Amino acid sequence: MIRNYQEKFERSINTIHQLKNLLELAQEGVNTEELQKAGIEMVVRVTNSEGGYLHFFDEREQAIDLATWSEHVIETCEADSVMHYPIEMAGIWADCARERQPVVHNDYQSIEDSQKGGLPEGHFTVTRHMSVPVFDHDKLVAIAGVGNKAKPYDDMDIIQMEVLMSCLWSVLQQNRARDILRRYSYEDGVTGIFNRRKFNEAIEIEWSRLRRKGERLNLIMVDIDFFKNYNDHYGHIKGDECLNKVAAILQQNFRRTGELVTRYGGEEFAIIVPYISLEEVLTTAQTAHQCIIDAAIPHKHSSVAEFITVSMGIAGTVPQEDNFQQLIDIADANLYTAKLSGRNRIV
Repeated sequence: MIRNYQEKFERSINTIHQLKNLLELAQEGVNTEELQKAGIEMVVRVTNSEGGYLHFFDEREQAIDLATWSEHVIETCEADSVMHYPIEMAGIWADCARERQPVVHNDYQSIEDSQKGGLPEGHFTVTRHMSVPVFDHDKLVAIAGVGNKAKPYDDMDIIQMEVLMSCLWSVLQQNRARDILRRYSYEDGVTGIFNRRKFNEAIEIEWSRLRRKGERLNLIMVDIDFFKNYNDHYGHIKGDECLNKVAAILQQNFRRTGELVTRYGGEEFAIIVPYISLEEVLTTAQTAHQCIIDAAIPHKHSSVAEFITVSMGIAGTVPQEDNFQQLIDIADANLYTAKLSGRNRIV
């Protein structure tokens, strides 16, 4: 009896350590995919199993999506990893989803193949199996399973797995919420492109990166000509539509790896363009400038054209010092020159 209590105590301590590790990973900002992998590996360890899996479950569609297999399963499994399929195609390893409670098959090998189902040729060989459902309140959101423990699975294994999977789901939800908040904190509410906050972060990162590599960094500042007049005459709804169209044209033209189009503020955009020469930047800028003219967005209250036009200021350098602000200042000064020189031009 004492020996049994001692074993349960040690297994409980092991589970607590794994929970601590999982929470530390979450605090370090590990991405969702890595958290999923770490979570299933932890379950495999605490239950002394050989392999494991995690599937997300869509109650509305009654379908399963593969989230991850444990490393050992990936190494030994030759079967195709089907990502999405209906629950009726799954074998008894998904009984926990059908029954909405933990299911243990300590005699898995003795079950007839016609009853097992769901394991294609080349799949990881299963001798023992245990699976548990994962709930978000009353909603079934995932199923997790382990296989091939040397001894039969018991109630303690079920408890360990339920606790770890419940914690993993909470961490994944927090990650998802963080990702959503992060995305919206960087997204301009009108155009849907990146905003000034994202620009401030990106320009600093790119400056440091290209300084180390000795590569060129270019910056383009773009301003819609006489946009206040446009807003006053056509209204803010049309103004937002105009901003969206200009943003879309800029994104269509600046889409090489590393290029970033942002709304800098009001009617102004900032475009980060790494690597390429000033001549190449100018060529792309001229194409984008002409595309905006060709869009023929009517602007009766512009002094330079009957349609929406833009002014652009370009600056570029191979970063040498820590201060990237000078690049912004020069691009901004060139934009100011373009506007003073009559607008609808590139400097």
